[in-house]
Amino acid sequence: MALATGAILYRVRAIHHPRELRWLRRSFNAGASLPILGGLSLMLDWGGGLYWLVPGVVVALAGGIVNTWLLLIEILR
Repeated sequence: MALATGAILYRVRAIHHPRELRWLRRSFNAGASLPILGGLSLMLDWGGGLYWLVPGVVVALAGGIVNTWLLLIEILR
């Protein structure tokens, strides 16, 4: 199963549009981990948990909108 997943990931990474903004996709992926950080911060009662949750939800929402746009618009081209 791990071998099949690795092969799929290798093929997906090899196929990308030349104008694709990779830094944008990576920033959305990194921002999606902010709610995890916020949840851990709330459990440990250290680090301002809600301050991490709000930007994480906003980034996750923006990432979902961008992915939806790519799925609906870019595939039809």
